[in-house]
Formats: sequence, structure tokens, C-alpha cells
Amino acid sequence: MIVRALIFFVLVAGWANAQVAFYRVPDAWIQRFDTTVQVQHQGRALSYVAGVGWQPSRFSSNAKFVGQDVYVDDTLLDYLGATAPRLSALRVRDEGASVRIVLDIGDPQGLGVFGAFERSGEIDDDTTLQVNLPELMLPLEVPTEVAGLELSLINDAGKTLLSLGGDEVSYRIFSLQDPARLVIDLSRAQLAGGPDVRDATRPLGSGVVYRRFQASTAAGTSGVHLLEIAPGAGEFRVVGESAVPRTLSELASGGLAAINASYFDTQTFSTIGLLKVDYTELSPPSRGRASVGFGAGQPVIGRVQTTATVQVEGRSYAQVAYNQPGSLALYTTPGRWVGQTNQGAIVVANDRVLENRVGPRRVPPGGFVLAYDPTMRELALIDPGARASARVDISPNAFERVRYAVEAGPLLVAEGRPALEPGRESFATGTRILDGRTQQSAIGVRADGTVLMLVADAMIASELVPLFISLGAEYAMRLDSGSSAALYANGRVLNRNVQRQIVSAIVLVPN
Repeated sequence: MIVRALIFFVLVAGWANAQVAFYRVPDAWIQRFDTTVQVQHQGRALSYVAGVGWQPSRFSSNAKFVGQDVYVDDTLLDYLGATAPRLSALRVRDEGASVRIVLDIGDPQGLGVFGAFERSGEIDDDTTLQVNLPELMLPLEVPTEVAGLELSLINDAGKTLLSLGGDEVSYRIFSLQDPARLVIDLSRAQLAGGPDVRDATRPLGSGVVYRRFQASTAAGTSGVHLLEIAPGAGEFRVVGESAVPRTLSELASGGLAAINASYFDTQTFSTIGLLKVDYTELSPPSRGRASVGFGAGQPVIGRVQTTATVQVEGRSYAQVAYNQPGSLALYTTPGRWVGQTNQGAIVVANDRVLENRVGPRRVPPGGFVLAYDPTMRELALIDPGARASARVDISPNAFERVRYAVEAGPLLVAEGRPALEPGRESFATGTRILDGRTQQSAIGVRADGTVLMLVADAMIASELVPLFISLGAEYAMRLDSGSSAALYANGRVLNRNVQRQIVSAIVLVPN
């Protein structure tokens, strides 16, 4: 059985530690019964009993299930007598042109995990560096890139395969002992083509051109993958479902070109923000963030705002929070449990109140839930059967008409000018999502309707603004990025070799 685990990292100007807490237990240690799961190694046992928890009970916080897999922390590994080396931390120093990655290895037996190891060479953006390492116990966290490069660790057949790729770099890998660690030094400077040098332009079909070039950044240069799609080259659709993870290649099946789209919860794969497919809203807008819409003329990009109004027994309530907590909040996502235990919750379907009870309550199909502060006496007295309706207005109003739409953000360019204001969209500055130098996905549109699908290898979000203005974009917005960033055309992903599962994509399909 192949076990895939990709390592958690932190990208900052200097050194940072990413302490990993839980490690996957090998299948050979596990026995499963009707109501019990037992982990056994070196004569020690740990059991999980349904309805009771982990036994011995002192270890109740030291183990967890993720799907069918069992993960335990260092304390339990020591209790079980595990002697295999563990990847205890991964540290990164990213200076743009040069990157150092350090794998810290916990070695319970002090055997010297790597011995004398050294290797050097060069890779380009179409190849992947692969290194066979001794088998390591790998942690739970699973991002898939470091400093704009794909990094994966896979356990298989008694070894750990390290893979690194996604950009043109020279590398040197060497081991150090006491404590054991593997150091990977990377340099982009030796192979960079210089700022704004176009080194590849290739037509991919009627109205679709692929360009690969270097763009200036504060750290030097970054490779950029760009698809320029002329008006009439095909139909743009948003493809995907909340909580249904797929790769970009799967989402783009049958399409001419595609790019990853929305943010999502990495545990549940639930979409975050607006997702509209074939006129059906699968997920509502959130927090006034940038969205892109298709199917009502030229593509539209803008910050989507919502205004909710509810009427109950003829009385109108405005200033209602929409699909987010508030003292008066309207929820419309079918099947979702909403409201708090200290709130009332009016459940409505077919313009009639079904029930009025303490939250949380589930949103019925085609209906809504109105959660309210219990001090709102007039709502607390509403009985089942009462008339109730809700109205949600969206601006820009073009998003009312579009057939497809998806939210991400932040907005980068509007009316051909810089428009990056992260605070307006509830993005916090100083966080990796804005200020980490990583792979960036974004989409723009020129005044003539030409669509620009773009992935940069190693940029921060603000560097996308001058890049899109230089490309002639009238509007542009950032999409989900980092390990999700992927650009597809001609049946393959152009910027990476390892694809992460995502939940939505913008796909160009033939007319």
C-alpha cells in the first residue's frame, strides 16, 4: 500500500519551525473489530472503543482518526516502542533567488539516518528531482509546495521517495548528523531568464495562446504561465461541487483550458464563498470578496456584496447577516446546520414557517433558516404555519444574471487600475495567503473580452497587480493559490507534476 504524506511548512523571511504532532501508524500495527480498533507494537497495545474512546485513557488526546488511518503523536510512538526515524520538523528560508529547506529527523536509535549523502544538479520546470531516502515516519499535515516548488514525500516499499519540482532551479542536497537532518539548497538565480523576458509563446488552438516568461519580483524573478484566450474561443464554465474533491485534470475533462478556482475547507472540502453552476447557487457569497462570473456577455469580475431582507407575518427585517453569524442571520444553504444554542431559529419552506425552536436547525431544500437573538420577542412568538419570505439582492447586479460564478479574491485590478484592498474582503495582512512567496493563481479580463488565466511560480499577491496591468487587464482577481495553483491546457497541467485535489475550476469548453 502506498502512503502519501506531504509536509507542513512556514514561509517567512528568516527561519521558521513547523512542529509536526501526529504520525500515521503503519497498517501492520492495526487490528480492526466491530466496535474496537487496536494498535499493537513491541508488546504494547492501544485500543479505541466506540463510545468510550482511547484506552489507556491517559492517551485520549494523543491519537486521532483521519478517514480509515490512525495517527499518533511522539508520546504514543515512544509508548509503543517505535524505533523508526521520524520527520520531526521542516524548516524553510526563502530569499527568492535562493531557498534552503531543512528536514529535521528524530532518530530514536541514534543510527545516523542518512549517512554521508550529497547530490547536486539542475532541474527545469518540466522535470522532477527524485531522491530515495530511508523510510521515515511521516506526519499528518499535507501541503504540497514550498517556496513555489512542489514537494512531496511518499512511503513505499521500505523507503521514502522525496520529489521536488515545478520551476527551473539548481540544487545541492547534503546530510548532517547529530542531530540528523537533510539540507536542500536551491538557486533560481543561475537559471533565471531575467525580468520580463518572454522565452516561450505557443498557440494551443483556435484563439488560445500559451506564454511562458519571467516576471520581475521583489526577490528577483518568477516564472509565469499564461493562457490568453480570445473572445469566442469557447464557453467558460465553473465546474465543481462543494465537498467533492477532484484534481484539476478531472474537473477539466473534455475542456480546452482550465484553472483552479475557489477556496475550500481543507478538512471537509466544503467550498468557501460563492459557487454558482448552471444558474444554481451551490454555495452563497461570503464577506464581500471578489468573484468572477460567466454566461451573461463578457466575463465580469468584482467584489460581490449581498443585502438580505426577511418578511415574517408582514413585518420586514433589514440589516440581516447573510450566511454568517449575527444577532439576526439568514441561512440558505440546503442541509446545513445553522444557528447557535443561545439563538432562536425559524425554519421556513414554501413561504411557511415549519418550526420555531432553539438552534441549531437544518436548512430545508428550497427554504431558509432565520436565526435571531432571543430578546427579539416578536420573532420568538412566531408559530408554525406563519407566512415568511426572504429576498437576497446581489451587487454588482450582473452576478444575478450570470450562469456560472465562483468566489476567491482578493480583487487585484479594476478599471485598469490597482484595486488590491485586502481588508475590504476580510483578508488579514501578514498572513501566508497574502504575503507568502508561493505559487499564485489568478484570472483577468481585457477590455476586449480576452481572458487571462495565469499561474506564477513564486510571487506574493501584491506582485500580481503590476503584472496584470502590464498584460493589459481591465479587471483581475486572485484565485486559490499555493499548492492548489494549477493551469491546464492540451490535456495536461502546465505548471506542476503533482496535482492537489480541489473543489472547483474555471474551464473553457469547445463551442
